[in-house]
Amino acid sequence: MTDLNASLAAHAAGFDASKLVPDVASHLCLDLADTLAAAIGGSRAPGVPETLAVIGRYSPAGTATLFGRSGTLPSLQAAQVNGTAAHALDFDDTLDEGGGMHAGAAVHSAALAVADELGGVTGSEYLSAVAVGLDVAVRLALAPTQDFGWHRTSAFGVFGVTVAVGRLLKLNEVQFAHALGIAYSQASGNRQCIPDGALTKRLQSGFSARDGITAALLAREGLTGATNAFEGRDGFFNLYQRGAYRRETVLDGLGEQLLSTRISTKPYPCGRGEHAFIDAALATRAEHGADGIVAVRLRVAPEVAARATTSFPTHVVEAQFSKLFAVALALATGGSSLRAFDQPQTAGPEVKELFSKARFVAHDDGRTGAVVEVEYAGGRIVRRETTVARGNPANPLSSSDIERKFLDCDDFAGHPLGPERVREVVRAALGLGKLRSTRELTSLLAAGGD
Repeated sequence: MTDLNASLAAHAAGFDASKLVPDVASHLCLDLADTLAAAIGGSRAPGVPETLAVIGRYSPAGTATLFGRSGTLPSLQAAQVNGTAAHALDFDDTLDEGGGMHAGAAVHSAALAVADELGGVTGSEYLSAVAVGLDVAVRLALAPTQDFGWHRTSAFGVFGVTVAVGRLLKLNEVQFAHALGIAYSQASGNRQCIPDGALTKRLQSGFSARDGITAALLAREGLTGATNAFEGRDGFFNLYQRGAYRRETVLDGLGEQLLSTRISTKPYPCGRGEHAFIDAALATRAEHGADGIVAVRLRVAPEVAARATTSFPTHVVEAQFSKLFAVALALATGGSSLRAFDQPQTAGPEVKELFSKARFVAHDDGRTGAVVEVEYAGGRIVRRETTVARGNPANPLSSSDIERKFLDCDDFAGHPLGPERVREVVRAALGLGKLRSTRELTSLLAAGGD
């Protein structure tokens, strides 16, 4: 049996850019604008300035743009900083079906940095490269049949970065095979940082952006990597997934259908698992208000109820993954602001009061959707169920939604770009396919000063 590495390398090297259909290109442009919004919003978030300080201390000046900053760095270092910023707020894109992988933060950060360094990369060339890179990342993330605690954003996303960057570097099929093997030697990242509230969650996206570029550059220089990187005795799926995967998921439609269109964009700055509950809570508040609420019940799968955290969050990472906090915030304020998640300890008394009235209840009817039950004084119960959260390709955000999100992110970061520049960036990203150089976009992302 030929290793999946060979099939993915052939796909990476041989995909015809002319086969990039308009729907896929439009989705990629929207995803790019969304990723840049998250990166600007996270550019001053805890962990990002510190990462920049360490990297900058040991790096020469380069030609790759730092999002929301005035300086430049070499592509490896810029990609790491930008990739960290893009994932810092947990506001970046996600794959609803694939263990919540956030591929765009790493792939776009790496590809734009390399494009800056290369110079002269057209918008259409960029879209072709990223389309294939995200396709590979999505296919790999969809393949597992069990979850073993990997942070798929980095452990799986590094292969998407490698492919996108490799296409910009014009690697051939043999070089791609080695590049994927080199990427496997660096694939890492786990979710222990989430229950521990560690900033390494945001760092891992930056690591995969940096490491994917490294893999492609080393392969171009002739270094070799494992060519049975995915299905060998100690390959990725046998070692990392203990053999629990479907190879047909990776291969089905490979080269004919790009799966990047299955990636979702986020309307709320928190874990994707919280979004459907927020949708249900906001709909309840809009129709019935927040006065007189005596109890809030979140119906979830029994295994979710068993491991869910029920204490009020004390810091940003806990808040981003607290369904009870997200629902209490939505019901109390009618929104889901960046500042509320960033500093949950400053939440108003109305949020804390509703949080104290909220609890988890296990589904008793086999349902899988997000169900919020709000009980009002007098015994009236309003039950809302959301099966497809906003931002999913089946319930997508619009370009106007993304622009509003970008303006919110820029405001949260202290206006490193300003409203007019934000609108210019969104227009450039949505029209990327017509740009003669990606530098027309990245030049807009540099702040005037720090």
